[in-house]
Amino acid sequence: MEKYVGYIPVKKFHVDSYEHQPLCNSFYVIKKYPIKQIKINKKYFAFQNEVDEEEVIYMLFNFDRKAWEPIMINEKGYLLDGQHRLKLAEKLGLNYIDVVIRRF
Repeated sequence: MEKYVGYIPVKKFHVDSYEHQPLCNSFYVIKKYPIKQIKINKKYFAFQNEVDEEEVIYMLFNFDRKAWEPIMINEKGYLLDGQHRLKLAEKLGLNYIDVVIRRF
């Protein structure tokens, strides 16, 4: 397994996919958002599922750098989507993660 130090940037095509959406004024991408500043309140989750630790472990041992996508938060820093990716980032020892901030 590859060792990452603090941050894994998403591939450019993931960033481009948000910049070229018809509703691009509803989104913007910020690089290297501090993981410790991401707030959790399940009422904001896009999907009301619990974190499946087995899925996170599977992702850890089958990590694919090309599939690493940003998570989504709102303007106040609350997680909207990507709770498994966030847990994976924590298990990888990352300090920062790319996020898409959803404007409402």
